[in-house]
Amino acid sequence: MRPIIFIRSLSSILCILMLMGISTMLAAHDQSKVLHSTDKELVAYIPVRPNIMARDYQVLYSIGPLSIEAGQLVDFRLQAEITNNCGDNVGLGRYIVRTDRADGLRGTVVNKAVMSNISKDEHHEVIVHSGFDQVHASVEGVYYNVIVYAASSKSVCNGTESGGNDRLLVEGFDDRGFGFFVLEIR
Repeated sequence: MRPIIFIRSLSSILCILMLMGISTMLAAHDQSKVLHSTDKELVAYIPVRPNIMARDYQVLYSIGPLSIEAGQLVDFRLQAEITNNCGDNVGLGRYIVRTDRADGLRGTVVNKAVMSNISKDEHHEVIVHSGFDQVHASVEGVYYNVIVYAASSKSVCNGTESGGNDRLLVEGFDDRGFGFFVLEIR
């Protein structure tokens, strides 16, 4: 009988030690999560140019200034609503940059550019974008900016034709909040 009690006790001790180890591991990995968000679009429209090399880029959303510790992960999500009134297709490009200014167009590109086709007469086209950025060295006073740009080879859409419509409308401009940009730092 005695060995069974010993085994039960040893088993109990092992369970307790295991649970303590798990809770210690969880506590060591339990970094605080911080959520930052905005639904304020910074531009009312996105200029459409004959090609993307025109570099008429705009900051659509900006979050910051932020302090991020080495090793932390920044998870970002974007949604925007865009309307095309030019009567032909327009390519809409976007990417996310970590920079030192709210209006900064250059910095560390944390999510590569992607383009979508906004078809003619498309109203309230929902654009989404998501990704991660892991900071390897601590940074102070940084901003995450959503950069947008648009291009069309059609003169009615790119400003080379008189009377054309050379812009995409950003739905919900200012604080009406049709779109949003969210960062979770963990």
